[in-house]
Amino acid sequence: MTTDEMATIFMAWKLPKDFYPDAGISFKPHEHQNPDSHSWPTGTNLLTHEQAKAMFEFVLGNDNAR
Repeated sequence: MTTDEMATIFMAWKLPKDFYPDAGISFKPHEHQNPDSHSWPTGTNLLTHEQAKAMFEFVLGNDNAR
């Protein structure tokens, strides 16, 4: 799997029920909303696809990403 494919999957990942955003970012689900809902957040709003790709390159030890 390429880092580009990893970044694409990461950006579509449904966040867990207990995710806790920082830096003043908040998510308040609707009263009856649950993590199985189609409107539950996915991926991240902190990284672009290219930044997520660079993160995976760093994690995998690609020297170009450091």
